[in-house]
Amino acid sequence: MIEYTVKVFPDAKRWYLDELLHREDGPAIEYTNGDKYWWLNGKLHRENGPAVEWSNGDKYWFLNGEEVTKEEVMDPVEEMTMEEICKALGKNVKVTKC
Repeated sequence: MIEYTVKVFPDAKRWYLDELLHREDGPAIEYTNGDKYWWLNGKLHRENGPAVEWSNGDKYWFLNGEEVTKEEVMDPVEEMTMEEICKALGKNVKVTKC
């Protein structure tokens, strides 16, 4: 079990692991106004939703500290070899040079 350090401020709670903002089971920063921020290893990061949710409804997506689109988080592109694609489709395909 992970033991976090939780710091409570008048306007927010912040979760730390090894002095970095970090929380795996929820937002690492929760403001009393409803704003929420997901951090992992000191970087904004969330793989199953927005890493930033503001109380006004605005949302922002981040992976490993880099801002990305909603689609990159919610519908990630899976890289596959031609062999894997053919197998998944159940097809035999002859690949020739272009």
